[in-house]
Amino acid sequence: MAMKLTAALLLTAVSSPLIAQTRPAARPWPVQTAHVVKWPLLGATAAMLARGSLLSRDADRWHDSIGAACATVDPCPRSVTGRYLFPPAQAAYESYLSANSGARNWIIGGELALVATGAMFLVDLIHRDDGPRNIPFTPFSVYATPRRVGFTVRF
Repeated sequence: MAMKLTAALLLTAVSSPLIAQTRPAARPWPVQTAHVVKWPLLGATAAMLARGSLLSRDADRWHDSIGAACATVDPCPRSVTGRYLFPPAQAAYESYLSANSGARNWIIGGELALVATGAMFLVDLIHRDDGPRNIPFTPFSVYATPRRVGFTVRF
């Protein structure tokens, strides 16, 4: 009897842990970073595109004010270098150029951030954690298979 008990204890000590007893493999740091950063980056993307849109609207208004400033002087005189000789028109033109350049930069930045956000969502989707579900029961389940994407509702 003691021999059987010793053999059982020896096998228990030498055996490897079961799957349920092991920790899940850690995801690589880029995947963990993408999981955390994707939502703030999406917010920053929206903010950049909104700022670019507002600056573009301001540039359009400055462009319209050039026409309003030159309405009294037809045609609006320009120098050989292209500057307006009428000071209010030149000030409106410089404001237009500044707003237009800023709008272009913000929109390009927003587009690049949108591409980065999309990449982070894809990385998080590809390397999602298929571990056990959270304790609170949710009747909704989202699934993606090679031929189907959708969600189910359990009652």
